[in-house]
Amino acid sequence: MLALDPSTKTLPSVSSSRSPYDLKEYRQVELANGLRAVLVKDARAMRERGGEWSDEEEEEGDGMEEDGVEEDGMEESGDEDEEDAASAASGKSSGEPDIRFAAVSLLVGVGSYSDPAHLPGLAHFLEHMLFMGTSTYPDENHYDAYVSKHGGSTNAWTEMEETVFHYTTPQAQLFPALDVFARFFSEPLMKADAVDRERRAVDSEFFLSQQSDGARLQQLFCATARPREEHPFRSFSWGNKESLSPEGVDVVAELRRFYDQYYYARNMRLVIIGGYELDELQAQVEAKFGAVPAGPRVPPALPTEHHAGDYSCTSALAALPLPFPPSSLSTVYYAVPIKQAHSLTLTFQMPPQDRHWRSMPLDYLGHLLGHEGAGSCLSLLKARGVASTICAGVGQGGYERASSHWLFQVQVAMSERGVAEVEAILEVVFA
Repeated sequence: MLALDPSTKTLPSVSSSRSPYDLKEYRQVELANGLRAVLVKDARAMRERGGEWSDEEEEEGDGMEEDGVEEDGMEESGDEDEEDAASAASGKSSGEPDIRFAAVSLLVGVGSYSDPAHLPGLAHFLEHMLFMGTSTYPDENHYDAYVSKHGGSTNAWTEMEETVFHYTTPQAQLFPALDVFARFFSEPLMKADAVDRERRAVDSEFFLSQQSDGARLQQLFCATARPREEHPFRSFSWGNKESLSPEGVDVVAELRRFYDQYYYARNMRLVIIGGYELDELQAQVEAKFGAVPAGPRVPPALPTEHHAGDYSCTSALAALPLPFPPSSLSTVYYAVPIKQAHSLTLTFQMPPQDRHWRSMPLDYLGHLLGHEGAGSCLSLLKARGVASTICAGVGQGGYERASSHWLFQVQVAMSERGVAEVEAILEVVFA
């Protein structure tokens, strides 16, 4: 077992808030480079392991350099892969008893709101590029191939103010996969020849989003916000081939610059859960993430202030005005949907409500407006035959819940009769 690093700080415990039925053990630590991690010992997974296998045996029998992946990055075919796929579908590890999977998630405190104006979608593009090989594991998609071969799964997404990477894997592959994963944040290659391929992948995602009514409605919201220089809400966060291929711009250099600005240890939060003792989890995190740079190598355009005293942080975005100017309020916008549907969305912008996290007044208001029982708004609308569903509240996404604003929305799925009644009301209100 690896020795613990004495420079790692143990932060205030997070165990006091857990349920009495929660048998997991927790530890919160801060590495010497400033990366904060929550370690979770899954006691049930440890019992299920029952000493029948160990990660050392797994590594000896299936090393990272020979993990069933050929030089071209394609997985070998055969019965073993079919068994792995079947095991993944059933939620079990191949060749093992019914073991609970381990999981890792890492959040980086930067997203599409920090995109440079001349490269919309750069944060999302960088998320893609980190999967395309590291100095130690240069094969493109080596990480995905390894995790999927053993029945696990990987994913990542870019929001407005954060980017999240995570994976799940059988317990035996937790630490070998962690070694590959951690190197995303210390030694990514970001090779020029991979840029064109991943740019096409981003463009494909954008093309598919064009058929999403939710995505189209979101772009309508963006088009009615303040100018880009006043608030990044108006940004084009997806990115596509056109936005990521500006003439005269070295995109590889811009990717590296953005990475150096925002991908640093103090701007990251890690959570790892596995069937291992907390000391072992901590030692593995120290060994594999200790090489992540402590701070930015290039001054960030939108710096985050990290508070050592209470371990909180303040985004530069918090000082921005609300995203919608007065000229775009008290206005009705009509959009023709792709699907055959009628809906009404009422949006109210307001300052961030984080300080009210104990009482959560907007959650109460959302519950009352979205209630479906007798005497509710929905029961009245249904009785009139004008609506079928209603929901209200503040979404979890970065557009709805950001450092500079919260958007409270009421969404109603309406009948054709409902549409006619709403139009009649609006004619009176805005006459």
